[in-house]
Formats: sequence, C-alpha cells, structure tokens
Amino acid sequence: MRLAIVDLGSNSIRLLMMEAGDSGYHVVAEAKAVARLGARNADGTLRQEAVEQALMALQGFARICAQERCDTVLPVATAAVRSLADPKPFLDAVYRVTGWKFRILSGEEEAYYDYVAVANATPLHDALIADVGGASTELILMQGRRPTGMISLPVGAVTMTQRFAAGGLASSAALSACLDAVDTVLDTVTWLGKGSDLPVVGVGGTARALGKIERRRTGGLVDVAHMYRLPSETLARLVERLWSLDLSKRRQIDGLSKDRADIILGGSAIFGALCRRLHVSQFVVSGVGLRDGLFFAKLRSQSTPVVEDPLQESVSNLLRWFHLDRERAQRRWEICQQLLHPLIASGKLEEKGERLLYPAAWLCEAGRWISGYNADRHTLYILLHSQLYGLEQEEMLLATLLAGTLQHGNGRSVKPYLALLPEERRHLLRQLQLILRLAEMLVRLDVFPSGVVANPKQECLVIGVGPLLRPLCATMAAPLENPFRKQFGWTLAFDIEENL
Repeated sequence: MRLAIVDLGSNSIRLLMMEAGDSGYHVVAEAKAVARLGARNADGTLRQEAVEQALMALQGFARICAQERCDTVLPVATAAVRSLADPKPFLDAVYRVTGWKFRILSGEEEAYYDYVAVANATPLHDALIADVGGASTELILMQGRRPTGMISLPVGAVTMTQRFAAGGLASSAALSACLDAVDTVLDTVTWLGKGSDLPVVGVGGTARALGKIERRRTGGLVDVAHMYRLPSETLARLVERLWSLDLSKRRQIDGLSKDRADIILGGSAIFGALCRRLHVSQFVVSGVGLRDGLFFAKLRSQSTPVVEDPLQESVSNLLRWFHLDRERAQRRWEICQQLLHPLIASGKLEEKGERLLYPAAWLCEAGRWISGYNADRHTLYILLHSQLYGLEQEEMLLATLLAGTLQHGNGRSVKPYLALLPEERRHLLRQLQLILRLAEMLVRLDVFPSGVVANPKQECLVIGVGPLLRPLCATMAAPLENPFRKQFGWTLAFDIEENL
C-alpha cells in the first residue's frame, strides 16, 4: 500500500507519502509549501494570496501523488479551515484542482492523532504533548502512555505573531503581553495542573525549529530532531532572545529557516508560557506529529493504534524493510544476552547496556542493504536517519554507533559522533562493542554457547563451547582479549570445566 497524507495547515501544507506492506513501512517522499492560511483578513476570511498559493501547492501535490501511483490519499484540514465561517467555497475550489475531498479534523481529533504519533515513537510514559500549529494549539495529557486529557486551544504561531508582533516587530513588552494572553487561554484547561513537572513534548515546526537552533548553537546532532531535550531555562532564554531581535536578525540565526523567522515569535511564546506555568524541567522535541499519527492509525486497528513497545516495533519494522536475516539476527541477540547477563550481575556492566545492545544486535547488518563494502559506514548513516523509535536521543546515538562499528571500530567517520558523548558513555560503548563483536564471531563460526558464566575469583568470563571448538574460538577471539581485559578487567575463556 502506498499512502499519501496531505495536511492542510494554518502555516504550511505538507505531504507525507508512506509505503507499507509485508516488508515493513517507510517514508517514500515528503513535500512542503507555505501558504499562511491562518493569517486572515480583518473580517476573518482567507486572504486571496494565501488561497492562490494553497491551490497551486495542492495541485502540485496531486500531480506528485498521481506520478508516484499512490493507492490512497488521505487529505485532512485543521484549524485554518475548521475556523472558517463557511469553508465550503474554499474546499470546493480545492476539489476542482485536485479531486480530493478534505476531511476537516476537529480539534480533539487533531490532538488524538498527535498522541498516537508520540506514543508510537517515544519511550515516554507520562508527558504533556503540545502541538503548536499556525492557528491552534493541541494539548494532550499522556499518563501511562494513555491520553487522559485532550483539548484544542485557539492560539497558534501565526495568529499570536499577527496579534503581538505584526510586521515582524518584537520587544520584551510585546513578549510579556503575549505570554499573559497565552496564560489566560491556559486558564480554561481544567486538567492542566496534572501536567506539572512532566516533560512538555513539543510537536510541529516551531518545536523542531527551536531544537535545531539550540543544536546548532551547542554542536549537537544537527540532523536529528526527534527526542532532543532542552532544559526549560534554556528554552526561556531562547524565547527571550528571539523576541529581542528584529526580523532581519532572526533570519540570520543558524538553524532557523527564513520562512519561519517571523512566526517563530508566537509559537515560541506559547511553548514558553506552557513550560513556565507547569514548572517543567525539560522541553522535548518530537520528530513526529499529526501526519505520523494518521499513518499509524491507518496502518493498525483504529481501536489499538498504539503499540506496547515502540522500540521493539521499530526494530521489527526495520528488520523487514532492510530484508535482514531474522534467524541470524535473533541468534546474535540471544548470544549477546548470554554474554550480557553475567557481566551485569557481576557489576561489570550497566543494566542500560541491554537496552542499547538490543537494536544494535538486530540491525547491525543494515548497511549491507546498500553494499557489503563499507557496510559499517552505511549502517551508521542508515540508522541515524531511519525511523528507529522508542529511544532517547543519546540512546539512539549509542545504539547506532554500536551497530555501525561492528567490523571496523571507531574510525574517522565515527569520531565526530563520539565527541558528542561524555566519557562514561564512551566507556559503555566500548564495552558493548566487544560484546557485540564476540557474539558476531560466534555466529559466524556457527557456535552457540552451552552457557556463559562469570568467575569473579579468577576474574574471567567463561564461554562454554565443545572441546573440539575451543581452540578455534580462542584463536578467533584473540584480537578481543586485550581490549576485553582493558574494558572489563577480566579475561576470556572457553572451557567451563577448567575455569570454575
């Protein structure tokens, strides 16, 4: 199935094209056009220029969908259309150029699909999800990975900028007035206090832009938006900085696109007011949103669109998409578990290591999908830019580095990523690299250990293999001996009887 989702928003119009089938699902194409339907005439009607831009963009999207042979097109409209006194003339014009009948989502539906996206793509169990669009903001209280409160509020990046910073003019006084106005709207949300001290998950273009600006400033993973965390104090300073600059200077900010430099004011103030009110410590950037939620709901049963374990589901999907050998990958993971558990029980390895090693053990051969030559490098790039969900951003980086260094270690292409990690994380990575390489060696030799035990007295990890295979395993593992001793303080042995 090839599915296209067209999101007619208040600031931009977006196309997300997905392929889904027995071989998993993946993004085929994306497209975006800025129309600013949320910026209205004084009487609340759509501006003619915005209508013309929207019709032109949608006509282009329709041609793309036809050329890509989409089986299904799911066109939806949000606040820009549902807030119109009479949306029919505009939607009739859209139908004439596209043949699409748009479904106008209610604010609650929009909030629900935001929840579906975040619950399927993050490791979070409890959070306040906030999708700041051009003309509305959807809030979802997620507790135990279930939505316990949902609402759509009539404040958005375009409308608040138009109201408090028209013409791109900004000041501290205007920011204060904007924050107060947002607070007044938040007063109407009776359950909002339950979100106090929970992380605020920012959905939408404003949230991604704020994260990108900070990543560019600090040197973080520039191309990876999903699950990037900003301390609330950092967010507050960033909001104040944006409102202190005129439009020309905002357009020079590294990480901020020129077509968002004006409306970033209203959107950033909404997030700032929300975090200030709830006394949150962390603002988390989501790389998924409405369109992803619609896709997940279409892919799965409407009654159960949220998976129990996002990481497990994500790994399974990528395993199928890259046509990896499931039996071989499962055997590698089972041997990794055999090696992990005695080391964890002996205090030689953090428990966190198992969670990081899981996706790496299953997906470390993904680079072969491109070529067996330089497969490590391909694996690193693919997994950094794939839909590997269910991990914190640092966890994703560690798991990706682990998978992408199976054969050749921490070479030149890896060093820029290692520099993003503190030393204790790099130490954990080196430990897990040895475990994965040891497991891969045993898989290649077609050896499945009869057992793995720790011998703290002899400072040894003992891997049980048959007598005829012991010399071969010891020889093949020889390059790992010194690194293993350096990272764990123990030696390796392959004879259980002699080492217990």
